[in-house]
Amino acid sequence: MLNRRTCLLVNYEDSNRVLDKAKPAKKAAAEEAKVIAEKAFEDCSEVARIELAAFKHQRLLAFQEALRLHAEAKIKVAHDMHALLAKSLVYFKQLENSRQQHATTMY
Repeated sequence: MLNRRTCLLVNYEDSNRVLDKAKPAKKAAAEEAKVIAEKAFEDCSEVARIELAAFKHQRLLAFQEALRLHAEAKIKVAHDMHALLAKSLVYFKQLENSRQQHATTMY
């Protein structure tokens, strides 16, 4: 789209130059060519604006989805880490209790 629009802009600028340099006999034809080139450029620009807006919207939706998946993954990791730490805490408490019981039975 950008290449096409750039080519149409170059044609439009060329039409303007030709119109500025046109002799009175060919001024009407040059004016018509300028209007046609301008219309083609403006039409292409309007389509580009619409496509760019749709592309930005699509990118925004994709980013939101990726962000949602990332947040869900982080929450899952946090839950898993919490469960692992809780399990380790229980294990260490049992280990400490068994050492205390073992120490009291030795004396």
